Amino acid sequence: GAATTYLWEQVKEGDPLTYRGPNGNFTMPAYPMQQLFLIASSTGIAPFHSMLALIEKRLTAGEEIILVYGARTQDELLYQHDWQQLAQQYAGFHFIPILTRESWAGQNGRVHAVYPELARQYPQAHVMICGWDTMVDETRQHFLELGFDKSQLHAESYG
Repeated sequence: GAATTYLWEQVKEGDPLTYRGPNGNFTMPAYPMQQLFLIASSTGIAPFHSMLALIEKRLTAGEEIILVYGARTQDELLYQHDWQQLAQQYAGFHFIPILTRESWAGQNGRVHAVYPELARQYPQAHVMICGWDTMVDETRQHFLELGFDKSQLHAESYG
């Protein structure tokens, strides 16, 4: 976006910058739950990666966490190694990457192709969604149509 271009092309070492700290409210619910969906597209995976220690703690406590992560190509699957390692370490962690612009052995398409069947299996799950605003809005609407309550949905969008 504009900030990235500005930082890479105009800011020089030593230039003063004014910024604010994090001020969002996209945090994992503190109360225990049986199942949790994490749905991300592109760099929307970053908040979930920052929650890695908390995710591991929840898995240790017996929660089931399903990460559906959409990217264009395999090279754009950020933190893929970390998610695969978590899936190998914990039977309760399910990593489902899906690509839109590259054929591969895994799933192809958009995240919307993956989560409806899972949602039907876990109607009490909480859902955390992060990514482009269109994906977030569509995903939230789909979960509401699938019978989820607004209180089960937590979202952060950009773009």
